[in-house]
Amino acid sequence: GQHRQSFKLLVSADARGEGAFISEVAILDGNRPSHTVERSSKTLSKSDWLGRGYQEAFATDQQLLSFLVE
Repeated sequence: GQHRQSFKLLVSADARGEGAFISEVAILDGNRPSHTVERSSKTLSKSDWLGRGYQEAFATDQQLLSFLVE
């Protein structure tokens, strides 16, 4: 079989935009699951359903970069 490179992608949009991007990647990724899509709304911060208790998920840029390239 053909070997394709896998990517970790970060999408930043409202919930509808994130969902649309994820579904488009899934449709185009014929050798699923070869790519991972991280939703910025879920990956970069933590909060409750109403946005209360907001906390950044990564203390430094280096921590975020390490997460994205692992």
